[in-house]
Amino acid sequence: MKEASLLLQFEKASFYKNTLTILKYLCIINKSNSLKDKKILVGEKIDNGYKLFYISDENLVLKKKYPTITIQDIEEFLDQGRTIEERITFYKNEKSNLDFKHIISTEIMSKSSKSVEFVEENFNPELFSN
Repeated sequence: MKEASLLLQFEKASFYKNTLTILKYLCIINKSNSLKDKKILVGEKIDNGYKLFYISDENLVLKKKYPTITIQDIEEFLDQGRTIEERITFYKNEKSNLDFKHIISTEIMSKSSKSVEFVEENFNPELFSN
């Protein structure tokens, strides 16, 4: 692209620029799809307690703060998340959805102060709280 623009081949440079933009977009889509159809519980230690997030199909369904956290809190939080998940339809704007899903994927992958678990049939809240 730079070489083409230096040689005053602006149409060719523009083509390369557009191609790179499309490739970046496709890479983001590919990375985002790794969490598609998954239910995820994320817990994060914050200054005044804990924050839980329930994510389904790369969409944030529920978040809640707790001063302390118990197994019962986790189970009730998951029940609330599942109930909300069944009732809502997510807004389908592909660009903003893609941006938001990329943010969620990035946050989940950076597990610095977070506990991240996939919520499946055999999910054990006791293991999550430890």
